[in-house]
Amino acid sequence: MIRSAAKGGRIAVCDITDREKVIEWLRGGEQNKEEFLSNLYAKAEAIISHYTAVSSEYHSKGGYKGISGESVLECSYGENAYQKPARLYKTNADPLALPNWQLVAGNPMSYNNLCDIDRMIQTVTHIGAGFEKIFNEVPFVAIGVKHGNACGASFAESAIEAVDGMLQGDLRAIFGGSVMLNYKVDEKIAEELIHKYVSDGRRLLDIVAAPAFTPEAIEILARKKGKCRILVNPNIEKAGVDSLDMAKRFRYVRGGFMEQPNYTFLPSIALAKEGVSEAVMQDVILAWAVGCTSNSNTVTIVKDGRLVGNGVGQQDRVGAAKLAIFRADDAAEFGREAQQKNSLAFLHPSGNSRDGTFRVENSSVAPLLQANLEGAVAYSDSFFPFPDAPEVLIGRGIKTIFSTSGSVNDDKIVELCKNKDVELILMPDKEARGFYQH
Repeated sequence: MIRSAAKGGRIAVCDITDREKVIEWLRGGEQNKEEFLSNLYAKAEAIISHYTAVSSEYHSKGGYKGISGESVLECSYGENAYQKPARLYKTNADPLALPNWQLVAGNPMSYNNLCDIDRMIQTVTHIGAGFEKIFNEVPFVAIGVKHGNACGASFAESAIEAVDGMLQGDLRAIFGGSVMLNYKVDEKIAEELIHKYVSDGRRLLDIVAAPAFTPEAIEILARKKGKCRILVNPNIEKAGVDSLDMAKRFRYVRGGFMEQPNYTFLPSIALAKEGVSEAVMQDVILAWAVGCTSNSNTVTIVKDGRLVGNGVGQQDRVGAAKLAIFRADDAAEFGREAQQKNSLAFLHPSGNSRDGTFRVENSSVAPLLQANLEGAVAYSDSFFPFPDAPEVLIGRGIKTIFSTSGSVNDDKIVELCKNKDVELILMPDKEARGFYQH
């Protein structure tokens, strides 16, 4: 009946929110009649097409699949300037869905901004869900990302401590990055985000997302020309197990698309091993949550409640382990240079760089500082095929490793960790592998 009304040129009302609009339109003399009716027809056809697609999928037992959505945002372009047009479509009423984040300051969201928000939601909710499942509470969580992958992440008993730990993850990488917090941002938190460890100028951020902001915080975070997007969604506050995205995920491939369940695996409390402290297990959960929402292959290192090195997107485990350590060392060296200078000298706009790099002048020449990784934990998003990657991690002081089993060399890796007095936590690869966004 609805489709017949639309095809027959009648007034097709299939959304309760349109009733008053139609009545007012009729009373107002039917202004812009063709456009008004066309919009009603389009909505009617969309609703019917969704219904028939679901019915087809049910009767075919998955043999047919349709995706439908409502355009809610048009971006200037996609990932790159030549990729036009680009849009965001709404498909369901998930409280944490991207369309449900309110932009309270800054420019409209870009395609890349939306991708970063989507990834940050995954990481924050995985951290919260992991903590709630194993420790029955969700701590203060702050994460900073670049191109979706976390460069800083921290949990703490206070909001300030969480921000501090997140920033120290990588003071260089967070420049121009995006931040998400699971708690309200007030003036003090905003000051920390923009000025902590920066005595000259301010830290530039592209996105700051949180459950709420005070007016003073928005004023502090805002950048000229709206370059800092400030987003609000109350549902991210202390988000835990119930906040995980349970909807199926789709991915375009040439000539079609693929479907899979979402990333919903959570480690069991059975992970806790005798002799492993709660503090170490908390670090394990943070490392897992960051690593399993970073581009695989990933090895992630955490110490004292904060991310210190994230080796993402590597072709082999040894490379991922070495990259995680390099990121930790590089961040530590940059932090030392900043302390020597007593500020972070942003070349832009007062210097000579347009790429957001830093220069610390007059710093004394010293060997590359190595991060203190003694007692740190490491997470690998799949099993180690050989003992070489664990050897790299153990050689730098890592004392706890969480990975999966399934390698023909599992016994050698277990023996290595036993001989080196390293706690090795294993779960079956078929159950706990953490690959993300190949």
